[in-house]
Amino acid sequence: MNEKLIEADKPEIGIKTVSKALGSHLRTEILSQLASGDKYVLQLVKTIGKSQQDIHRNLNYLESLGIVKSYVLGYEDYRKKHTKPSKGRRYFTIDHAFMLHINLAPNLFDQKYNTIPLEHVKYDKKIRYNNKSLNLDNIQRKNLSELSNELEGLNNEIEELEDQQKAIFIKQSQIRNQIVELINQIDLSPLQLVVLEKILGKSPVKIEDLAEELNFNPNHLQSIMESLQLLVQLKHTNGYWSI
Repeated sequence: MNEKLIEADKPEIGIKTVSKALGSHLRTEILSQLASGDKYVLQLVKTIGKSQQDIHRNLNYLESLGIVKSYVLGYEDYRKKHTKPSKGRRYFTIDHAFMLHINLAPNLFDQKYNTIPLEHVKYDKKIRYNNKSLNLDNIQRKNLSELSNELEGLNNEIEELEDQQKAIFIKQSQIRNQIVELINQIDLSPLQLVVLEKILGKSPVKIEDLAEELNFNPNHLQSIMESLQLLVQLKHTNGYWSI
């Protein structure tokens, strides 16, 4: 099988795929372990405490989703790492990094999914076994000290951002509550309500884009927008609609 065919068969990563990956507590544990470094099955069995069969089955499932991939450590590299020669061992590593944010509160459900490219953290597995002539201990102590300080600073920044995010989230929820109260005072049809909810909080939208998103007929959507124009003072300027 050539590389083009392999690439074509690779599953597309999206929020549904990520939800499947995180839909099991065991798979979440496996991903947590792999986030700290590449592992083989027996290592995961020991740290997680599940059977080899369960671990292997879920690893294969994660690999089929494109979240995880595996590789076999070559014989020569394996021999350098271990005193007794042995066959190559199959390691698993994270192949797709992502961030998933979900806000859930009364009158508010928002989910955001961002993929994170891994190219900048990929490295040759053989590097860890080479350059033995270097004084690695001194380099590691220096790097760990510097990286530890940098990590501490980033952790502090994350805490500050999380506090800001909580405050923004509370304000967002309060505004949504006020919006719901105002909408409840207006006699809207179900279709009008769906369209209005899509427009709220967005930049001016075009009929064509909104019709495609809602899978509506553009002419039908146009009539709904015109009816909303009278009820909620919807604005129509240069082909764009807004509140």
